[in-house]
Amino acid sequence: GYTLTSKLLFKTVIQAIHKYAFMALKFKILVKNKKIGTLKETRERKGSDKRGDNQDKETGVKKLPGVMLFKKKKTRKLKIALALSDLVIYTKAEKFKSFQHSRLYQQFNENNSIGETQARKLSKLRVHEFIFHTRKFITRIYPKATRADSSNFNPQEFWNIGCQMVALNFQTPGLPMDLQNGKFLDNGGSGYILKPHFLRESKSYFNPSNIKEGMPITLTIRLISGIQLPLTHSSSNKGDSLVIIEVFGVPNDQMKQQTRVIKKNG
Repeated sequence: GYTLTSKLLFKTVIQAIHKYAFMALKFKILVKNKKIGTLKETRERKGSDKRGDNQDKETGVKKLPGVMLFKKKKTRKLKIALALSDLVIYTKAEKFKSFQHSRLYQQFNENNSIGETQARKLSKLRVHEFIFHTRKFITRIYPKATRADSSNFNPQEFWNIGCQMVALNFQTPGLPMDLQNGKFLDNGGSGYILKPHFLRESKSYFNPSNIKEGMPITLTIRLISGIQLPLTHSSSNKGDSLVIIEVFGVPNDQMKQQTRVIKKNG
């Protein structure tokens, strides 16, 4: 993208994935690449590697775990390494033109990437078409180009309409990443969570801005104790503790509550 982060080699990415990603994960991983050179360019970049070609192959494409998915625009032109292009068998990137165009021409294995600004506009003006689209096609939302500081948007607004992939700048901590980490604790932290039925069923007319159906859920939370609270700058080193609980969901179903403050109880 256009953030201030530095570049890194594709080889470095797949080596890290090969070494760490499948230590506990048994599900598929989708790897999206924006620019990969030809095989000749790849070999030239590896020329100074003391391990030699054989070991490069073992840690490279030939030994990639079979459950990895590659997301890339297919091309017959030799702009990318053919060996890498051949791995694009699960999902193919297709430029999003309109919901109508996707209904008529898009294949089931093609996915779309939609910018944050356009997606937000469509979610307000054509929400039912958007949800219908995400029932049929994998849809990825990515940050707008002006986020050069690697800031993030709230991913919840796009999860609310069924978007399967919401791209965030993982290097930037804050509320969006807290929501991301919290949501994907489900299903063993695998990254795969089944969408609720009203985002999957064809007869559903769910609208996140206008909730008319569904039974409410009451949550009761009992606070018992807290440990390892951060130190304060006061002379007594005891802070005034409290707990804030916040629920994120559709606009009409968000709640924030906090306990009473307990003085000097850090």
